[in-house]
Amino acid sequence: QTLDLHPVAKPLTLKVGCEVMLRANLTHRLINGSVGTVTGFVPATADNIAPAFRHVRSVYGTLEAYVAQQRFQHGVEVPVMPLVQFRGEAAPVPIPPVAIAAGGDALTHYFEVTALCVP
Repeated sequence: QTLDLHPVAKPLTLKVGCEVMLRANLTHRLINGSVGTVTGFVPATADNIAPAFRHVRSVYGTLEAYVAQQRFQHGVEVPVMPLVQFRGEAAPVPIPPVAIAAGGDALTHYFEVTALCVP
């Protein structure tokens, strides 16, 4: 129930041409509030991780968990990441999933739930 209160954890359907806004900081240039347009989708594979995200150690584990979740819980044969052209950026960027944790403190008896989502 705690995770349901997080605004990034709500389901969202994206289509080519829709305008999107990041709800989390991803790099020093792609920050919360950055606006862009979805130009397509790419398979959610390590090969499609943008160079700006490759130094983030957790991105590969999160991507692997996202792919497993999409395949086994949602029946998605080929999980994808949105390709977004942000204002001021030279080329579209594939946006990797992020893990958002809720709980893990005394109030929740140290029980933690993690949502995998596109920020």
